[in-house]
Amino acid sequence: MPESLFVIQMNDFEVSCHRPDGTIERVQWDDLHKVSILTTSDGPWATDVFWLLHGEQGGCAIPQGATGDTELLERLQQLPGFDNKVFMDALGNHEEAIFTCWERQL
Repeated sequence: MPESLFVIQMNDFEVSCHRPDGTIERVQWDDLHKVSILTTSDGPWATDVFWLLHGEQGGCAIPQGATGDTELLERLQQLPGFDNKVFMDALGNHEEAIFTCWERQL
């Protein structure tokens, strides 16, 4: 299924991912506690990079290439302490792995 059929929407309160099957995953910005990237060995024939947005009350798994993913990256890079090096390392990985780009400091 083309990743572009997954649609990211953001506002001041939350980020959501509208999936082609009609389900919606969401997490509120003030509930967001971790941002990870999941990589798989499924590429290039299948999606192999996913954003994982973790919250206590919700979360999202968003494939790279989703509609709005450029804007999502820009917003996530504004989080204090977002690690762009980890982000770049994740994009260069071709094996099963999870990379944590950001965690909320307590």
